[in-house]
Amino acid sequence: TIEWSIEEGKEEADKRLKLSWVEGEVPEVGAIGESGFGRTVLERLAPSAVGGKGVLKLGRDGVVWSMDAPLQAVEGRGEESEDLREF
Repeated sequence: TIEWSIEEGKEEADKRLKLSWVEGEVPEVGAIGESGFGRTVLERLAPSAVGGKGVLKLGRDGVVWSMDAPLQAVEGRGEESEDLREF
């Protein structure tokens, strides 16, 4: 399940994107290692690309990944996004 919401702020620049991805039917969640490429992408690379923070939680009920990021960066109105338009 993927869910998202926009958290309002006092100013347009304060708006945040809250994103959550839940995988509930994952066999043997405990077998997933403490480090690896996928974990690095979810916890560090994807969130840092938009100036956000990511959290990956592993539990008996499955895997939950959440990200909190400035909405402007995700919408492509941030300074970094202008550089990406050249590609």
